[in-house]
Amino acid sequence: MGFVLSSWDNTNGAESFELDQGQNRADTCDDATNIISRFSVKQYGSRQEMSEDTSDAEEGFLKYSITVNGAEKSKFLSVEPWTNASTNANSLELGGNSSVFLRDEESMSASDAYTPLVRGGSIMYDVNLSMQESGCVAGVYLLDANDSNCGQVDQNGSIPQCKSIDAMQANLFGFESKAHPCSNGTCDAMSQCIVGMQK
Repeated sequence: MGFVLSSWDNTNGAESFELDQGQNRADTCDDATNIISRFSVKQYGSRQEMSEDTSDAEEGFLKYSITVNGAEKSKFLSVEPWTNASTNANSLELGGNSSVFLRDEESMSASDAYTPLVRGGSIMYDVNLSMQESGCVAGVYLLDANDSNCGQVDQNGSIPQCKSIDAMQANLFGFESKAHPCSNGTCDAMSQCIVGMQK
């Protein structure tokens, strides 16, 4: 499964994971940001190891350092023209309504998505949610990157139709993690496995 890191607008309340603390929902998430740093993967088995690239990233990509099985590795984040994102070594800052795909290479090919074997392993990262108000969501997602229905395309307003795991959907007022298995031709049915801060 590949990784997508994002910051998105949930002011319509489509995802209801926030604890009610009397907060007012933001009118817009244009100024929302989150910072994901020290992203680390411990994998059971692995894909082919890629050589380290010390050059600058090409246009449409950002360089991002992660830790894989205890060793620092250079990866790339593919960005769209509308994406508001910046990196500084092992730190990624994502502006409102932005998403990036984590990749092994500077290529939009599905085969270049970073897809470690995390079953039996783990992912770990630090996240700063101080600018994610109510209605704005910071997300870390794992998705079936080899599925033709889940490539990096502008999916504005549509739900990707592939198996996925919401490793994190969070803001200042809540946190949730859930799985989205596909069945009967749809991948947007209610998850049977949800963990979060909910009533």
